[in-house]
Formats: sequence, C-alpha cells, structure tokens
Amino acid sequence: SADSNVVSATPEAPTLDPISAVTGFNVMRGKQYRPEYLMIWNKHPDSEYTDSGMFSNFLDKYYIYWSSDMNTPIDRTDPSTYDGEIETNNEGLYHNYSTNSFPFVEGTQYHFAIYFYDVSRAEYSQKAVTTDPVVVPASYENLTVDNVTVVRGWITNDNQTTFDRLVTTGRYPKIRYSQPIEKGERVIFDGQVFHDEIIQVYQDYQWGGSSGGDSCVYFNLMNADNKTDDGSLAARSRWTSLSMSGNPSLSRSYFHLAQSSRSSNCDFSYDSTSIRQDFYPNSTAQNYDFAWEISSSNAAGRILHNGTLIGATDYSVESGGNSYTDSYVDTNLSGFNSGNSNWDSTTNDQAYIELNLSHSYTGLVTRDDRKIFNLKNISAGFSKVAIPITPPTNLAGTTPDDTQQVNLTWNKSTDPLVANHVIYWKKDGCGFNCVTIDPDDNSTYDGRIVTGQNANSYVHSGLDGGSYYHYVIRAETGVGGVSTTEPAPLTNAYSVQTSTFPGGGPINPDDDPDLLVYYEFNGDLTDTRRKYNDGRYDLTAVEGATITYAASPFSENTAAYFDASNGYAYNEELNDAAEDNLFASKSFTVSVWFYADPDMPNYSSLMSSRYVPEFGNDDGNWSWQLDSNNNKLRWRAATGTKNDTEETAPTKYPAEEWSHATFVKHSDGTIKMYLNGSLIHTGVQNHTPLDVLKIGTNRREELPWKGYIDEFKIYERGLSDQEVCNLYKNHSPKMGGAF
Repeated sequence: SADSNVVSATPEAPTLDPISAVTGFNVMRGKQYRPEYLMIWNKHPDSEYTDSGMFSNFLDKYYIYWSSDMNTPIDRTDPSTYDGEIETNNEGLYHNYSTNSFPFVEGTQYHFAIYFYDVSRAEYSQKAVTTDPVVVPASYENLTVDNVTVVRGWITNDNQTTFDRLVTTGRYPKIRYSQPIEKGERVIFDGQVFHDEIIQVYQDYQWGGSSGGDSCVYFNLMNADNKTDDGSLAARSRWTSLSMSGNPSLSRSYFHLAQSSRSSNCDFSYDSTSIRQDFYPNSTAQNYDFAWEISSSNAAGRILHNGTLIGATDYSVESGGNSYTDSYVDTNLSGFNSGNSNWDSTTNDQAYIELNLSHSYTGLVTRDDRKIFNLKNISAGFSKVAIPITPPTNLAGTTPDDTQQVNLTWNKSTDPLVANHVIYWKKDGCGFNCVTIDPDDNSTYDGRIVTGQNANSYVHSGLDGGSYYHYVIRAETGVGGVSTTEPAPLTNAYSVQTSTFPGGGPINPDDDPDLLVYYEFNGDLTDTRRKYNDGRYDLTAVEGATITYAASPFSENTAAYFDASNGYAYNEELNDAAEDNLFASKSFTVSVWFYADPDMPNYSSLMSSRYVPEFGNDDGNWSWQLDSNNNKLRWRAATGTKNDTEETAPTKYPAEEWSHATFVKHSDGTIKMYLNGSLIHTGVQNHTPLDVLKIGTNRREELPWKGYIDEFKIYERGLSDQEVCNLYKNHSPKMGGAF
C-alpha cells in the first residue's frame, strides 16, 4: 500500500564525549605571608566565559578536594573520602591557599584531586590528581632544602626546585642561607653557579637588561628572629665593577653591602660612591661567582676574589679608601640604619643572608611558561666560608731573676674582629722547643689564659721554679673564629725556664694570744689558729675558682697564687656579729705577705669586708678594702659607691719582690700602715665593720688580686710599732727568733 513506505522512528540525542580531566594539576608548598599552598592547573579546553570588556566572567567551575587519608582515593560523591572542598570559578594557572581557605595541619600529609564542572552540561569531568601524589604540608619547619630556606616562593615536591610564580606583587623568590651570621662573625658567602643551572630560561627569553628593568640577582642582609621569619631589611648588596666600565668585568667584580634605601636594586644607576647597584647576567650560559663578605664596620680593607672559589685562601684583604667604608656590616650593631629601617637589637634577633631572585615577565612565550630556580644547584654553590683571623706575632718571654714567673709579650693582631688573645701553655721538663700544643686539643696543654683584644703582654706567675714552660698564642673572636697559632707550626711552641725565689728560712711559730685567724696557705685554705678548736673560720674558694699553691720564699712552705681569673677565697662566719663588734668599734690588725704581678691592675685588693652592689649607696652600709693604688698600699672605705674615704701610703712597694704589709686600726679611728716593718702612713678610718672576709678581691668582686698572698693574719688588738717590727722580722709580735 501507499503507507508501506512510511517508517516510524524516535530521534536519538547526540552522543557527547565524557568531559576530560583537568591537566597540569599540581600542588606545591611554600611561603608568602605565611605557610601556604600553591595550586596550579591548565585551563580546561571546555571552559566558557563572557567578555564584558575589561573583565572576563568565567562561567564554569573547578572543585578541589583534599584528604589526609593517604590510603583511600578521593571520590567527590563520597564525603567520607575527603576532608574538605574548595570551589572556584577562576581559571587555572595559579592560586594560593592559606589556612583561611585550606585548614591544613602542619606535620600532616595530604593528597589532592580536582574536577572541572561544566555548567552548561551540569556535568563533572573525570578526576585528576596531582603529579606528585603525596604533598608535604606547608610549614615553617619544611621550607628548608639542604642548606637554604625558601622564605618567599614555592618548592616543588621533589625538593629540587622553586616554582617561580609571583602570586603577590613584589614577592619575588627569596632563598635564605639557613645558618645565621653570629655577632662579630666575618664570613664569605662563597658559591659558583652557572646562570642556566639555577634558572630555566626559554630560548627567546633573557633577563631584562635595559635601564629601568627589574631582572637582577642581589643579596639581602636580614634582621630576623629565625631562618623563616620575614625579618627586616638591614642592607642590600651592590655589584661593583672596579674598572667602572659600562660592562662590568665579572672577574674583577664583587658583591658588597651598602646602606641602602628600600627601593629596588634593579637598574643601571650608580650611587654616590660610584658603586654599581645590581648584577645583570649578560648571557644565559655564563659562569657567575657569588662572593660576599660580612665583616665589622671598621675593617681596614675589602675582600676580592683571587681565583677559584674553594675556600678562604682564595680571597685577599686589600686596603680600601673611604669609598669602601660601606662594604662592611657589623652584625653587632644595635642601631644600624638602612634608609628608614633600624636594626632590631632584641635578644632573639639574628642576621641572615638571603638571595633575591628578581625578574620581569617581558619576553615570556606564553603566560604558562614557568621559570624554575634550581634549589639543589643554588645550595651546592652557596656556602659560608670564614675568613682567617689575622694572628698575633713575635711571641717572646723573659723570666726575671729571683721570680717564678714568665713575662710574655707579643705583637697583637690587627684584626678588628678579635675579641681576645688566648695563651695556651704546658709545663714539661723535656727542655726547649720540644712540645706540640694544639689549642683545639685540650690534652696537649695544661692551661688557657684569656687576655683582651688590645693586650700585648701577660705575666704568667704562680709557677714552679726551675721548670720548663711552653706557650702558643692565637687570636679568637667572640663567636669561635680563630687565627693560626704563634709560633707556627704547632711543634715549635715557645719555651722558657723559670727562675726561683730566694730562700728565706722557715716560718717561726706565732703563739700571740690575740691572734684571731691565721691562713698559712700551705697547700689549703685552713685557718690554723683554731681559736674555737673547729674549722668555722676556714676559707672557701668561690664557686669556679682554683687557688694555685706555689713555692713561697720561706722554706718548706707554699703561698696562694691568685691569677685574677680564678676567683677568691671567703669566710662568711667571721664578722662583727661573731666577734663582738671587733672590727666596727674596737682595735685590730691585719698582717700579710704579698707579691704583686707587674701587670696587676690598679685597685686590685688583698682583702675586702662585704658583698657590695655595682651601683648605689648599698643602703648606707659601710664596707672597706685593702688594695693597691699605683703600687701603693691603700685603705678604702665607702657606702657602696658613695662617701668614699681613702688613705693611701706615699711609698711604693717594691716591684717583683715579696713584701710584708701590716694594717692597724685603733678604736679611736686612727689607722697605721706599715711596709716591711716600717710605718709609712697614718690616717683615719672611722667605718670598718666586717660582714664577710674576702681574700683576693675587692668589695664588688671586679678587681681581683693578681699575684701571691701568704701568711694572712688578723689580731684582736692594734699592734704597736715595735710589735709590727717583730712581726715582720720574726713572724710574731713577740721578740725572739731571726729573719
């Protein structure tokens, strides 16, 4: 029939391919203002947007999911498989997320998945996961790779490179050397890196080099609390051409610091000292040496590169003129000024060096081109090398007749970073030039003597007579920097043989009934008088002190040697409360044999009567001390630092000799001072209470005695002139015996 050719059919909807997964998805840890994630992906080919002129409105969306369950794949349809979701209708490329949008927990690992959502189809794409399935969470602790820390930028998950994306304006990649520069430390940041080894540069792109460009490499000196703290800028580097030609000769140029404004270093301008501000790579494959010194502000010289960068020996110090005074920064400064920024001198802050990798985007092939800075190569070429400290020279010594000391002298180091000259010594009977002393091996020496920055001599005393002593000296900084030893090599320690004190016969016994205490210093700190038949008045060495006992001028006897660094001896039981105000209102006598080293400072004290604070009037409490003022005996009393009353003898005691001193105080305030049995001064001291007996230091423990003290006695009466003479000659106020 006619209808037999009619076919009934229902049209089918066209078949659509599944939406493809997002490509190029990756998540990287890093830091901008805080630890953050950078999430990147390629623009999906099906994405749609409307163009409204200045802005484009994206119609489709992306959904990002994360989970800390590393064993369960993420499925957007099953909320149990993920911890959270981010919805964004922004295009791909670059997005950074902090704890505000992605509440990650430091120390926890996460994995991620992304879906594209086509609004017109109301359909999700297939899942895409990150190239690296395990992403270490962003945290302050894991921003360090080898010996460098990324304080700005993103670290790829293989820990090899930084992904260079300027998410925040002005936040160029900054790579900080992880070790701080200690106060007073002088170092070089030494490296050798090829330009094309640290950054991937596309064939048709090079770093900007035109005037006003912003592509350059420079260093920052940062004042920060720790290696990942942003800190504040103290100074920036300058790239200097010594020839000052239009194209700097890299083999003769060096980085240094100058006080800088906070503006960019990336231009061709010169500052007032004709110092180039920046470093423009002029080839994509050229060898660039990074060498930068941090030193004290008054250092006489600058560091120049002298060959291959393999250590401190590759650098020489040359004297510089006034135009180079800003080449050095003293990290010990509390008020260093850099433009409108001041150094923060809080105790937690330290100095760090960071490499700033600033660049422009001019010349990129497409917006998707990503320049990669190779962290491994930067780290390998970025090391801290200490510059050797200039050593002291010409160590020598003498041993005067009738002494048991060595008078050492040397030419001090001229290095401004030196904090101390340190002497290492050893006693050995092998003779001359037969001892090896290594300051870094304490088994090779017996003692260590620290002298000051400007010291060029020291009297080493308290020694055994007729013995061989061996010495080396070196300069040391406050943070562990050291010079080579003098003399060098180590097997050539300076040697000298000591003399001996002249013999003086034995000490006669003293059975005076008014003898209160008697410290013989015959190998210990015992009070041998024993007035109360016990040891209540024995002395104690202050904590950390080592009292040396060396031969005295008296036969079969030793004396106490105080070297000004080993503290003092004290007794807190002997005072006015225990002895019925003997010292405050009655008569008493102090007797002592002493020997002062020729380099002992003024006002070093044989004894003192109280612990006194550094400032103020000590609440009006009087105290006193028996000391030395320009090689003259002095009796000083005061209330703290106020109401000073002094009585000083007009006669100097003999240098480098044993002497006997007697100090007599009468109840009416009259005092008498005797030297070797003879009266040398009479005066008045009305305030002489005793709270504690301290031997070998002054009231504030700041000027200890340097020399010998022996046969220290206190009597409970004021001795007469004749009794003092007897005491000097016969070791007792009573007549009899012979000196």
